[in-house]
Amino acid sequence: VPACHHCMKSLVMFEDLRLPTAMQGLIKDWPGLAASRKPVRCKGCSARFCSTKCLEQAKKEYHAVQCNLNAPAFRKFDDWCRNAVLAHKTDAGLLQLMDVIISAVRLAAKMFCVVVQSHVDNNISIEQSIQPFAPFVHGHAGINQDHLAFDYRPAFVLLRSALLSNGREGLPALSEFLNLEQFLKMVRRVALSCAKVTSNPFLMFCERVANRGSPQLLLALDSVAASKMDETEACGVGLFHLHASINHSCSPNVHLVSEEFLDHSMAIVAIADLRSGDEVLSNYLPSADLPLKERQQRLKECYEF
Repeated sequence: VPACHHCMKSLVMFEDLRLPTAMQGLIKDWPGLAASRKPVRCKGCSARFCSTKCLEQAKKEYHAVQCNLNAPAFRKFDDWCRNAVLAHKTDAGLLQLMDVIISAVRLAAKMFCVVVQSHVDNNISIEQSIQPFAPFVHGHAGINQDHLAFDYRPAFVLLRSALLSNGREGLPALSEFLNLEQFLKMVRRVALSCAKVTSNPFLMFCERVANRGSPQLLLALDSVAASKMDETEACGVGLFHLHASINHSCSPNVHLVSEEFLDHSMAIVAIADLRSGDEVLSNYLPSADLPLKERQQRLKECYEF
């Protein structure tokens, strides 16, 4: 599902939904994009954004470096990421793992772009530029390649080439910072700390339609709800300081929610009574009903405890 390159808002337009006749006049209830609110494209690389505001914010933070107009080598990096996932499309289990790995690689690459743009355009030191990511990048210095059975070096070579293009190769501090060890450390911490986020305007649309209380609309909505949920939900990963500080428990007292928002926001919702001083705990696993041995195996493989 297409999503805004910056805020991850779903870019599915109302006109693309092909809703039943009874629902086609409900465009005012659609919280996403429509013919009158089309996505905005970057003129340099054609990346799509939900608004001019998101495009300008992205350019200010990282996209001036990332844009293919200024760094054509990024196209090769993007192609490599896409092909790395597609190469495993016949194995559902491995495909899911690769999707997580490549999502971490892409997010780490965006973090590198933030550091490079801050250092080059704003003349801020590498040490200061990387400070916003300090909670996520400290810790292990490398990544267990045997454990993940994946070679990150091709991705790093392409990313480094892109980041050092357009005259940036002559900056010694930047060249020193862009090394394989730093890249692996960044990817590792992203993989361990990131959270899945979703953006689904159809969920909010359903709530608005249901509030109308029309039996005809509710019947029409029920006939398409399941399929349209899948067609409109944009998924990705993000880093959240508060989320990253929450420990795991198989008996959690909070639940992380992102699907109720249109952008990359996340809420932490209590699912048990909390008293002052209680530790906030969430379940890192997709299901609380997994057998004990499987839970232990997944936590060991993914989070190393």
